[in-house]
Amino acid sequence: MMQEKSRVDERFLIAILNRMAKKPKKARGRPPKDEKDKRGNVLRILLTATERAALDDAAKVKTLEVSTWARMMLLEAAQTANPAINRAGG
Repeated sequence: MMQEKSRVDERFLIAILNRMAKKPKKARGRPPKDEKDKRGNVLRILLTATERAALDDAAKVKTLEVSTWARMMLLEAAQTANPAINRAGG
């Protein structure tokens, strides 16, 4: 009886594993960004500790990451200096 139960369990397990192998896997994670939305350029700025703290504090007030806040401020300043510049950075 025990050996028969073992064979049933084994066949059941194999059937489950076969079904799992045939199911298409769902995509995981965030969908990839469009090529136009990808950011790959880096702007490196040297700051003093005091300057960095000021930027950290300003970003925190807006509940943004420093890089996000700085990008927004720089693009806004660029548009103010040259209104022909597209706000999206293009």
